[in-house]
Amino acid sequence: MAIVYTANEKELVAQAQNGDRNAFSELVRIHSKGVMNVVYRMCGDLLIAEDAAQETFIHVWQNLSAYRPQTPLRNWLYRIAFNAGMDMLRIMKRILPDDIDDLHLTDGSPGLESLVSQREGIRLVNGLDVDLS
Repeated sequence: MAIVYTANEKELVAQAQNGDRNAFSELVRIHSKGVMNVVYRMCGDLLIAEDAAQETFIHVWQNLSAYRPQTPLRNWLYRIAFNAGMDMLRIMKRILPDDIDDLHLTDGSPGLESLVSQREGIRLVNGLDVDLS
């Protein structure tokens, strides 16, 4: 299904380029779902995707004067969204370790797996009918 770029969208862009926040809000409303889809597919996390989408629209607002109407607005937005998603992934990679096991901090007490394993072992031993004499 092809998306038709209406004169209305072009008018909204022109108005937003002149500082009309209502026109920009309408552009955000029109394109927010598509931008969210782009960034969510990249990161797979709703909160990170929301942050990336917000960063996308902040960047668009700050750089709307650089937009050229010869390029479809959707393409321009999605490229910015892609870049914002990549930035978020880079940030998350620096924050989160590659191996989640590195996050486990031990306090010396046995963990749940160890306790379960120990109890299963005790049950097995108690169930044996062995004469050790």
